[in-house]
Amino acid sequence: MEHTATYEHYRKKLAQLFKIRARNGLETKGILSYCEHLDKFQVVVPLIGEFSTGKSSLINALLDRKSLLGVELTPETAVPTEICYGEQERAIIFEKSGAREISFAEFSEQEFSVDKVHKVQLFINHGFLREISTVKIVDMPGFNSGVELHNRAIDEYLPEAKAYILTFSARTPTIPEDMANFLKELKLHDVPVFLLVTKAKAVTDEELTECVGRIRADAKTYLNLSDVSIGVTNAKGKEKMLSDFADALRQIEQDSQRIFAQDAKNHLAQYGADLATYLETSIKQANLTPSELESVVSAAENKLQTLRGKLTEAGENFDGQIENCITAIRSRLTNALMDSAPTLENMLVRNIDIKGKVNMIVREAIISAMKEEFLPRVSRYMDKVADMISLDIAVDSNTCLDASQEKMDFMLKEATKTAVAKAIPKILAAIGIAITSPVAAILLAVSGILVELGFMKKREEEKRQLAQEKIQGEVIPQVTNKAMEAIRATIQQEVSEINRKIAEEAKVQVAAQERALADIKEKFATEQSEKQERLQAMQTDLDDVRKLMRDED
Repeated sequence: MEHTATYEHYRKKLAQLFKIRARNGLETKGILSYCEHLDKFQVVVPLIGEFSTGKSSLINALLDRKSLLGVELTPETAVPTEICYGEQERAIIFEKSGAREISFAEFSEQEFSVDKVHKVQLFINHGFLREISTVKIVDMPGFNSGVELHNRAIDEYLPEAKAYILTFSARTPTIPEDMANFLKELKLHDVPVFLLVTKAKAVTDEELTECVGRIRADAKTYLNLSDVSIGVTNAKGKEKMLSDFADALRQIEQDSQRIFAQDAKNHLAQYGADLATYLETSIKQANLTPSELESVVSAAENKLQTLRGKLTEAGENFDGQIENCITAIRSRLTNALMDSAPTLENMLVRNIDIKGKVNMIVREAIISAMKEEFLPRVSRYMDKVADMISLDIAVDSNTCLDASQEKMDFMLKEATKTAVAKAIPKILAAIGIAITSPVAAILLAVSGILVELGFMKKREEEKRQLAQEKIQGEVIPQVTNKAMEAIRATIQQEVSEINRKIAEEAKVQVAAQERALADIKEKFATEQSEKQERLQAMQTDLDDVRKLMRDED
């Protein structure tokens, strides 16, 4: 990440916090690791469009490099290409066997295929990319090249993507069905979407106005946006129109700075909380006698042991609720597929491949179910745990509750958000693979029977009866079972991770107090003047930590 004013502001504060933690003997690996993360901070912006909508030409024109990205690629040779600022220009090729770095000259001379190369990352020294240094543009392969690319565009990039830019050719004044389905899914993920009409100079002004109007109407239908902003661009010819594309990227950059600042501010509070607890405990318990200190330390140890038992019990109760959650998700998925059964049966009778339709139904049902069934249960569990930890640890320990509670609230909110954000793409990726083979096998068997029925001039009713039996008796049960296997495994994995973080955080909170008490006990025999000096230094550190946590100068 370039050293923006926002970056410098929080990097400086984190460095201050690091010094105070080190001076007081507290762990510093976490804050160092987070600083490394900040140095690499970027938001991913996939550029999505069907083949021949001019995505690559648009990027080439924006960076004033005609042959940077190939514009005549096929589905077999197109791979996702990530583009971001780099002082030293280079290309990294992510192959299935590993990553390798090559020069730009080598990159321009090579062709890549999706069966060998996972993605390409380009670092380019360009003024505009430096201006939007926290943005990584991803030129995705043509969207109409298969269902798997649809899945990949979301599943692989959704955890990092903070916005999507969708392109539509002015020559095709409507949103195609596959893109419409993609828009519906993005709406479920609550991801900002920017729409761009490309090749504006390939049509008349009247045709362009009509195109924008139709796309706006379709966007209202699929995204429920009454006043969606649609940019107009042209990458080739004498009259290039790139400002709308550049403005969209600048807006994403501004949003990324806000996201960056909020994340850094949250981590200031997180890494300051146990430090504040340590300092508060040290200051407040400094005048206890050795026997009083022993009593406080013993009470803290008993408290931790009691808390562990309560957390274990709460975790077991939550595990029981997860079974109810999985049952509810199964019911939602089955109902969604059954509601679409007539459509699938009709497609089967007409010998139309139903894999894409089944894929869309399953994905939409799973996303909604995870948000409406899994997320609320996790949130309630987190709230209960937060109350439990704050009551069991902080109330009787004679320390300020604010710092510990602020950190706990942040950690639990992050864990909740992360659990769902990570779980959905994992589930969808697994489902994409799981549903392909059973559906394909059923389709192959059915197609032969339908052809035979057609050759024998059997009645339409018989075809429909067969289609109904296959869809309701085989496709829906098999797809549901495969999907639920992925859902169960992923949810259990995320719940285990949540419980691990909760136990770890409870231990950290108590350990900070235990460490402070042990230090006081060890230094009890020091001269009073030295102790007062040390206490004054601790008070100064505590005041500084509180300011850092509140992001005050």
